[in-house]
Amino acid sequence: MTDIVYLINEAQIRSNGRWLARFAVAGQVVLSAHAVSTPLVLYAIQAGTKSAQTPAEFMREAYIHGPLAPHNLHGVAVVAMSFLFLECVRRLGGGLATADPLGNRTVRHLGSLRWACVALTLAMGVSTEIVMNAGGAPGFGTGFDFSTTPLYAGLLAITGISLVRRIIRQAVILKTENESIV
Repeated sequence: MTDIVYLINEAQIRSNGRWLARFAVAGQVVLSAHAVSTPLVLYAIQAGTKSAQTPAEFMREAYIHGPLAPHNLHGVAVVAMSFLFLECVRRLGGGLATADPLGNRTVRHLGSLRWACVALTLAMGVSTEIVMNAGGAPGFGTGFDFSTTPLYAGLLAITGISLVRRIIRQAVILKTENESIV
């Protein structure tokens, strides 16, 4: 009887899971650095003006009361959803790096990754835009728009994640049934 040689084995899955978790953490670090540095840079730009604000006043103006607050809050929402998505990817990588890489833990992490992908898709699908006031009046307003391109890409990703999750879940069920027979 010949031994079956598989193209990928559990040791490779565990190794790839560790790399996946490392890349997700690196993405979270870069995302966090940009999320912190952007308001600091904007504050430093306005600090040289005559009407320089304190940091608290500047943040309140930028994210709550100011004319660009909807744009800034949308950016914060996209960053938060991206961070959530990367956290789910990190947990999936951790699940794949365990002794049982294709087990219930991986199925659970794929399920949470799917929902994080839904949230990120919706956040990326909504866009804010600066529109000029009607009638040629000076100033501007804000508007929201919805783009279908991120929705399409997100639906493809969600479908792929759901398919892989279903395959792994069926493999876990089959493995459990086989172990109960033996």
